[in-house]
Amino acid sequence: MAAPDIVTAGPPLAGDGPAWVTTVLRPARRLDRLTARALRPALLALTVLPGLVVVDLTAATPVSAEGWRVLSSASSALDAVGGGLLVVGVDADDVPDGAASITVLPRPVPRVRAVG
Repeated sequence: MAAPDIVTAGPPLAGDGPAWVTTVLRPARRLDRLTARALRPALLALTVLPGLVVVDLTAATPVSAEGWRVLSSASSALDAVGGGLLVVGVDADDVPDGAASITVLPRPVPRVRAVG
């Protein structure tokens, strides 16, 4: 099934260069092979325009090798069009060596409140 063409109406955007699109994707289950295959078309569609794709993996860990391959491929494709991929919700140590092109915003360190 082919994706529909996107038609815009109205005045052009101000400024020079293409418009940016920022998208947040939040897989709601472990990023295993099946979930990675379902996520791949969404990521591929987002590589058409330069933009920032934020993938929140807070609810999707652990991430399978296939999941990291899909994210790495999307990161490279977004880089090629002037965009970028940011992964949140995982520890930087969890990113395999082969996925070095992925930018990870590490989980925040939990705050400890003093009682008393």
